[in-house]
Amino acid sequence: MLLANFDARSYRAADGTTLNALGAAEPTESVQTQGPPRPIAIASQLGRYWIANQRRGSVFSVNFAGELGPETIVGQRLSSVYALPGGKQLAITDELANELLIADCLPSGELQVRSRHRTAGGPVAVAALQHSAAPGDPSQLTNSIVVAARWAHRLYWFQSTDSSDLPSDDTQLDSSGDHPTTIDLPFAPGRLVATAGSEYLVIADASGPYLGVVETATRRLINVVSLPGHNLHGLAVSHDGTQLLVAHQMLNDFIPTSRDHVFWGNVLSNMLRTLPLSELCRVGNCSLDKAAKLHGSLVPLGREGLAAGDPRVVRVSPAGDVLVAIAGTGELAVRRPDGRQFTRLGVGRRPTDVLVSDDGLQAIVVNCFDNTLSFVDLGSLKVAGQLELGMHGTPTEIDRGEELFYDASLSLHGWFSCHSCHTDGHTCGLLNDNLGDDSFGAPKRIPSLLGTAGTGPWAWNGGQQQLTAQIEKSLRKTMHGDENRQIAAADVRALAAYLVSLPPAPPLAGAREESPQALVAAGEQLFRQLDCSQCHRPPSFTTPDTYDVGLTDERGVQRFNPPSLRGVGQRGRWLHDGRCYSLSDVLRVHPHPGGNDLSPDVRDALVAYLETL
Repeated sequence: MLLANFDARSYRAADGTTLNALGAAEPTESVQTQGPPRPIAIASQLGRYWIANQRRGSVFSVNFAGELGPETIVGQRLSSVYALPGGKQLAITDELANELLIADCLPSGELQVRSRHRTAGGPVAVAALQHSAAPGDPSQLTNSIVVAARWAHRLYWFQSTDSSDLPSDDTQLDSSGDHPTTIDLPFAPGRLVATAGSEYLVIADASGPYLGVVETATRRLINVVSLPGHNLHGLAVSHDGTQLLVAHQMLNDFIPTSRDHVFWGNVLSNMLRTLPLSELCRVGNCSLDKAAKLHGSLVPLGREGLAAGDPRVVRVSPAGDVLVAIAGTGELAVRRPDGRQFTRLGVGRRPTDVLVSDDGLQAIVVNCFDNTLSFVDLGSLKVAGQLELGMHGTPTEIDRGEELFYDASLSLHGWFSCHSCHTDGHTCGLLNDNLGDDSFGAPKRIPSLLGTAGTGPWAWNGGQQQLTAQIEKSLRKTMHGDENRQIAAADVRALAAYLVSLPPAPPLAGAREESPQALVAAGEQLFRQLDCSQCHRPPSFTTPDTYDVGLTDERGVQRFNPPSLRGVGQRGRWLHDGRCYSLSDVLRVHPHPGGNDLSPDVRDALVAYLETL
């Protein structure tokens, strides 16, 4: 049974927060239907392009002649769209309504929703697979639709009623469609890609360094590997089907964010990595602490003076061209099959998806912040045209702050944006050595900014009383963006307004619909008895002071401002230096306050309670 009252605020940017509430206000509850539509993803079906709009819960259609068709409202906050086999239907995920939608494409350019299927935990990606029903038996094929739910750390596996050799033109999920198979993951999933023949499904970490592999015939997670990188936002199988291409970022936690290190790309770089599928798709360890490290080969996507912040998506054309959308700099990078260098073409602001036409002659780029499509001729490598997708709406200050948050031009030469470390406002879970604590030499874990309103002061040492001051310090001292552009006070205010609009990450237990009431109640009682609220006081579950809890950083600092515990189950790593990889480890390795040892039963109860916050 799905949790009827699941807090879905985590899946929208709330509007209406005023500046005088900065640092204190909760975001409003209204769904944003005005303002920019934020096109986010594209699919091709029935002679048209179908573009999912994140904000308005709608889908635009554009015919192959480049003429804009109708806009159909189908949901609340769309996150992905996928063309189903058969040529007539789309699979769409709605991360606010927590639904998978199956929709018919009509000749008029409208959509008709055929069915809705509940998921939970923020569905962010979908893929359709035709795969063996039994391992090693290609004679028995079945069709599946798989949904990745970020906050539930889970895959939802829907079975199609059609088990014939050919995909169905009329997709129907079987009677268990409202109770699909679930596969729990040790990380929050993002992108999905199937190998040739759909024998395996590869799942990327939504923000961190992990890749997971599911054997489709058994629906079993068989391997988890770790890459030297994060934000694995681009996944594609190579033209010959033997390699996995991954566009991602690399953050060096031991490199200080001085101007010179940012200039040379030593702090954070942007890469295209190639991994042999034979090494990835084999039975291995599935726990994060035992994950094998894979390296493969690397091609940099930028260089000093011309960086390529926030690579977003990878596509491979029928001719073998590799296309990478560079979201932070508004470009499409294209590499020929026989080359190593990329040709970079300016498209629009924050390209979030790319579709290669069926004939392989054209790439269609979705520009989220410009509300446009760019049509790129892959023969001449020139932008052949641009199409506006309906009315833009009037942007609010929060909208402008969101656009700045994802803009790599705020950093020196465009190496990274705010999103590069604070993925989608959350965290990549890694360490960074910046001047947030007023010194180099003691890297700190990058905190989540979800729910940052009302959790001041900011920085691990609690040194910033104003959110705007913290933002300006980051822009000047960490990103060194003032060499590229003037940092205006209006920009800082807009960024602060956007951050204040972000609600906390949803609790892991709520997203998974798993919160054993008796254990949670016991954990809540222990939380009070152990006086945890001395530092983590409800409702923000933090306090404005600094405390000595027995930890010392590399510079000898012993007093830290406690992070909020709201959404604490979604962070991946814990404590200021990221030494713990689970909440249980936090309580086992360093059971503050008081340093007293906690029994396994006490730890389990406390973790159960914390995962409901």
